Amino acid sequence: MSPIRERSQYFARHASVHGVGNEGLEKLRNARVVVVGCGGVGSAAADYLARSGIGYLRLIDQD
Repeated sequence: MSPIRERSQYFARHASVHGVGNEGLEKLRNARVVVVGCGGVGSAAADYLARSGIGYLRLIDQD
């Protein structure tokens, strides 16, 4: 399966979730999130945020 087709199917599943829809996906794409600290919790949070479709994700870590 092509990456574009995979991505469109992924977001179609997101859009079908009650309360999300296309408007919710657009809000996620336009969202800007900063994660401070990329240890155990921060790295997992960053992963989940990226997978959810957040449009801009900044990671800040001292190391």
